[in-house]
Amino acid sequence: MPATLAPSTAAAATSSFDFSAIPDTVVSATLQIDISYSRARELNWSLVDSSGVVVLPLAMMSGVSSAVSMNGRYRISDGAATTWALAAPATGNLPGAYPARAFQFGQGGTCINLLARYLEFDIDRSQPLTLQISRLGSASGAGSISGARLVIDTGAPDELLASGMEEPNHPPLVCQRPSFDVVLNGGSESPTRSPLALLDYSGMPDWSIRQFDPPLDFGPIPFGIGASTPAYPGRFGGRSRMNIGFWDESTGTLNFTTGAGARTLLLPGDWSTTLHFPIPGDYDGDGITDLAMAFLGDFGGQPRFYARILFSRDGALRDILIDPRAYDPVNHVSANIGFGAGQDADQNGVDEITVYAQLSGGLMRLIQFVVDPASLTVSGLGGPAWGLLGDRLVLGNWTAGSSGNQFGLMVARQTASAWEWYLFPNGVPTLWGLPGDFPVSINVDLDRKNDIAVYRPSDQRLYVIRSSDGQQVILGPFGSASSIPLGYLIGTTAPLAF
Repeated sequence: MPATLAPSTAAAATSSFDFSAIPDTVVSATLQIDISYSRARELNWSLVDSSGVVVLPLAMMSGVSSAVSMNGRYRISDGAATTWALAAPATGNLPGAYPARAFQFGQGGTCINLLARYLEFDIDRSQPLTLQISRLGSASGAGSISGARLVIDTGAPDELLASGMEEPNHPPLVCQRPSFDVVLNGGSESPTRSPLALLDYSGMPDWSIRQFDPPLDFGPIPFGIGASTPAYPGRFGGRSRMNIGFWDESTGTLNFTTGAGARTLLLPGDWSTTLHFPIPGDYDGDGITDLAMAFLGDFGGQPRFYARILFSRDGALRDILIDPRAYDPVNHVSANIGFGAGQDADQNGVDEITVYAQLSGGLMRLIQFVVDPASLTVSGLGGPAWGLLGDRLVLGNWTAGSSGNQFGLMVARQTASAWEWYLFPNGVPTLWGLPGDFPVSINVDLDRKNDIAVYRPSDQRLYVIRSSDGQQVILGPFGSASSIPLGYLIGTTAPLAF
């Protein structure tokens, strides 16, 4: 049965909920608001924890016409098809017959937030939770909120009740985030710039962040259980922001925190004796990073790579064959195969599994394994040959989506004197970086494209060629001589280690 939380306090712009009486796992949630206000575009909606820093944006209405009002009962639910901003008419009253999604604006579209996931993973339940409605500084509208309540399910709903109204066909465009945009609580997630996230394994591992927009430093923050602890970045809570977790192969667990204490997810398997590689990504399109490992298994008596994925959408566990030798045995016979973080290169809201493998002729090739979010079946899409064995495929958006709606192919090649960067199909390299530098997947300027960048541990500086204007910039110092960028560890991949 669902639990309903009524406000413990209420004011014109805030309502506070006591969440401490909900001990079980939150499976679904609906926020219900009764409001009458003459100018909907003047309101921004959010949920805020007691610390004031764990904020869930619900709706930013600045894009709505000034002639639209809100009058009636409105609902926000993770199962809705659209957002208030997209469903609003040009004039008149914002429809309230169907629910809307929580969202925040991002680069190129809408970043969907998840109400139930926020309540389950991001907040301290022993402290009150506040619904906060803020008005624009020049607001001239008038009205009031007469009621607000949270309806929470801790089990699967018994049935779905139709509203009798057809929901609008306004699916939100998926936002395009910068590479590895890790942000701590209290930091502001930039829609256009990556922070520089560094890991240090010289002692007990820790990580730090230099945020460029606005300029802030966070860390060092301890994580992991030893010098070989793999990082596992992802969006594990409800707030459309990335965290850094870690993988413990001895227990088969992903360990992370999104603001409300440590959490653990279990992936069955004998990981201590099985060759495997973390491949974080959102492979079911629900906005949450799934727990996924590429591992060496058996395929008809031959060792071949599979992906074992624990899908966050419904808890399904699947083993998916992702070995190029099984999909294309004519062109792929080599075991030189690298695995990277998932990428949403076709920008449909679902990440593809990233594989960088050697062709029979010796060149390298990107293969994207596409998981159908409805059936969870997989298909392999092979790209052009690009790169040599030993090159690092640098993940990220290198074309701003202009290359056949894909991200483009960039490889970095280390020589005796420099790093050479090759962007498909240009065979003339850009020379950038010295031996000992780390090539990094990062976007530090204000466009949608990755920048050519290396982190130099010897002076703790980031050396960048900005994609927006070609200018060479040096950022830092930040980190230590033993720092390794997250954008190298997870943002690049190659079959052979350098």
